[in-house]
Amino acid sequence: MSSKDNITIRFLEDRDRGAIQENVKEFIAYIAQLCGKELDDSPEKTEEVATELLSANSSTQVIVAERDGKLDGFLSYFPAFWVEENTKSYMVSAFSVSSKKRGSGVGRKLFSHLVSQAKEDGVGQVILTVHHNNAGALKFYDKFGLIHYEDERIMLVDF
Repeated sequence: MSSKDNITIRFLEDRDRGAIQENVKEFIAYIAQLCGKELDDSPEKTEEVATELLSANSSTQVIVAERDGKLDGFLSYFPAFWVEENTKSYMVSAFSVSSKKRGSGVGRKLFSHLVSQAKEDGVGQVILTVHHNNAGALKFYDKFGLIHYEDERIMLVDF
């Protein structure tokens, strides 16, 4: 895929199972802290998430940032169609950089790779959600020129 500054961006592979579980555990703990609620980051839950991310039957794609044989972050996304804009889109479902690697360019490389891939695939936009308390992520996305939709709400049915 791409390699620069010793960071390689590539698709998640079966050999990454243990590392992605560690990344997912840290991601879940970080989101729980931001949201102020308890989330399940047990080994069983992280194994379940890793299995889904590695599933060949999933429409979700996962790219990882690897440096010196270690995963420093991941970004998962899936294809969507945005009716309002009449365009194919990629929807980011999770984006996490190891707390030890934030500010080192890992996130920039992951997100830049996704944007480049979207353009190459004829996708018109990348869509994501970010928690309003996540000041670091908001600042990061501002650098990429993402548009904030302050008047929209995320709605879901939880089963």
